[in-house]
Amino acid sequence: MPVATSTRDDPQIAHDDAAPGVPGSRRFLNWARWMLVALAVVIPISTALTNIGFGLLLLFWLASGNFPEKLRLLRRSPAALMSIFLFAFIGVATLYSEAGWPDAAHYWLGCRKWLLIPLAVTLVGDARWQMRILTAFAGSATFLLAASLVLAAFAPPLLGETLLQQRAHFAAQGIYGVIGEDPTSQSLVFLLATGICLHLAAGCMAPAGARRYALWGLAALFVLDIIYLSGGRTGFVLCLVVLPLVAWQLMPTRRFLLACTLLACALPVFWFSSAHLRTRSLAVVQDVQRYDAIGHAEENNSTGLRLSFYRNGLALIGARPILGYGAGSIETVYRRLLDSRPGSADVPTANLHNEYLNMTAQFGVVGLLVFLAWLYSHWAGTRTVGPPAQPLARLALAAFAVGSLANSLFTTSHEGHLYALIIGVLLAPAAAVRQEPEGSAQ
Repeated sequence: MPVATSTRDDPQIAHDDAAPGVPGSRRFLNWARWMLVALAVVIPISTALTNIGFGLLLLFWLASGNFPEKLRLLRRSPAALMSIFLFAFIGVATLYSEAGWPDAAHYWLGCRKWLLIPLAVTLVGDARWQMRILTAFAGSATFLLAASLVLAAFAPPLLGETLLQQRAHFAAQGIYGVIGEDPTSQSLVFLLATGICLHLAAGCMAPAGARRYALWGLAALFVLDIIYLSGGRTGFVLCLVVLPLVAWQLMPTRRFLLACTLLACALPVFWFSSAHLRTRSLAVVQDVQRYDAIGHAEENNSTGLRLSFYRNGLALIGARPILGYGAGSIETVYRRLLDSRPGSADVPTANLHNEYLNMTAQFGVVGLLVFLAWLYSHWAGTRTVGPPAQPLARLALAAFAVGSLANSLFTTSHEGHLYALIIGVLLAPAAAVRQEPEGSAQ
């Protein structure tokens, strides 16, 4: 982390503080920062509040001015520059989209969530704001965890008819603790919250004693909720893949090997003790068998649907591999493909449920390479931040990159906002060459 220095030591900044209108700009700057804190709270809870919060963040950011300084910070962050470039690239792809301008523009504007990365780089200049934002997210996730446990145990009527009906729908699949519409989203929230708890336990906020043990216990509760109550199949896979990655970065070699041994011993225990885990995992095999038996996927066969989407998506990519069909075009060209096959029982879709296929179908191999370069800029950015932020940033990147093999995590509103906020906040201090005094945060 960069060493904090007072902006009063910088003659140019001192001059700016004396200039007319700067106090108001500083006030808007801090409001924008507090909006990042607010977004960390509402992203796990509400898409509508997230959209409102993003709009207010952008408004305060523009009102805060001092764009030469912001541009300097952006130039120091390849991840921020690549986010802007990817957003602009998709904007260009609206010009040749098979979907037509309105649908293409709607898709493009939906990608604005990635701009949270450059916004965070210009706002989160030190570890204090980073800690506030991460703590706010952990608090929101803890609220969801408590609600998940209550919903799984009691199903109280005060939750409302809609949520109770949703609970009954998931209960038929062996899932009892999902707050919202998507087990995968909740698994990602809890997985990132696990990483943040470990981050806080390793950092200055929990140097020793009861607080550290409490954070470790909370992290364990998040993982156990995924395994026993609310996790989707993506959540199970991510726990198995991502948590060892974090342990490898946080632990000495001997402790890491011991942790992997304990995990290997615990897996049979989890398997036989969690009906939720067994039901959701065995359903994959059953879905594949049904898909193979009838030759197409029914609407309630999520695994079969994905296999169908992948097969047809590859056919679309093969027909136009270089630049694809343009932004937001998947639904249009997918329906066209099905119409060209009389008698096809495949289900239409606007989402191939694989982010890499989605990118290639819309933007071709060129777009896929740009997208992968964007992800690589995030990985490269983690090299510039030290522990404990580095393992957390790599956890987020690995979780979303692996999860996107069976989902569209980067472009879905809920998950995309979540990823961009966490990565932007974690990479931001590395781009700052000076930090503001604590009094400026008031």
